[in-house]
Amino acid sequence: MNPGAVDLAIAAAVLVCVSLLVWIAHGLVRDSLARYRAVFTETARVRMSEFFLFVDVNQLWVAHVAVIGILAAACGWFARSWAFAAAGAEVVVSDLNLAAAKQTAALIAERGGLAHAYQLDVADEAAVIAHAEAVTAAHGVPDVLVNNAGVAQAGRFLATPSQDFRRVLDINLFGVVHGCRAFGPAMARRGLGGHIVNLSSMAAYTPQQGMGAYATSKSAVFMFSDCLRAELASTGVGVSTICPGVVHTNIVRNTTVSGLPDDEAARKVAMVDRAYRLRRYSAAKVAKQIVKAVTKDKAVVPVTPEARLQYLFSRLSPGAARLAARAVALD
Repeated sequence: MNPGAVDLAIAAAVLVCVSLLVWIAHGLVRDSLARYRAVFTETARVRMSEFFLFVDVNQLWVAHVAVIGILAAACGWFARSWAFAAAGAEVVVSDLNLAAAKQTAALIAERGGLAHAYQLDVADEAAVIAHAEAVTAAHGVPDVLVNNAGVAQAGRFLATPSQDFRRVLDINLFGVVHGCRAFGPAMARRGLGGHIVNLSSMAAYTPQQGMGAYATSKSAVFMFSDCLRAELASTGVGVSTICPGVVHTNIVRNTTVSGLPDDEAARKVAMVDRAYRLRRYSAAKVAKQIVKAVTKDKAVVPVTPEARLQYLFSRLSPGAARLAARAVALD
């Protein structure tokens, strides 16, 4: 057997054993500390729950609005919007494709919710700032901001044109930055708390061949969100980083692939899309985790089992993750 393969197998076996031990220890510690943690977090948790459930519009929270930022209906747009509308939020849906935004708002209205559709290019900072001003004037300062826009890009770095790489960063990273810059100040100044949800990915902590642009954008979102959470803590505005794993949404079938003929790229995208579809993990499940992240003020939420396991692996043995990236090519 190839010595490198033996080393990889040994490293994987050790990693699994250590991970199981840490998982067990974590459970024991978590249970033993749960009682004390509850005492110190009860007041904050109740306050956040009251804010999110919107049971009475005459309560403390002035503007019960959730702003869902999306792009081209590619990221589980309806499920995430409806999750907030179902909890009583007035939802603003912003999409590059206005027709898609209107369709989302109409579906929410059909189910008894309240939603408004706007057209927005999240990569355009001036447009996002103007959008925030219009939304705030019409609906009030949002309680919840969800930066959900995203595009997928595959292909080896040396085969990826600069404009393709930059497009991913403009949407996936700067779309998040622009949204936080546009809505964040008013949320912080209001003094009533609130929450910002930024969509990252399992790719943020999983090095992979052929995913450099996408993983870079999501890793940057991950760290940006951690920094922003620390900065806004004193204002009562929470920030959560959501890291879905293998979840079937339109973002997969709309993936741009660099460095391959069109027919081969289409074949690979269709194959991955089918695998994601067979995984049967829906955007609705992600939406539930987003709601939980807001109500419990969670910092980082790896959503699927594989996302949680990989997050643990990346913290315990980042070297093993790098070794696996060298051994496995996904493109």
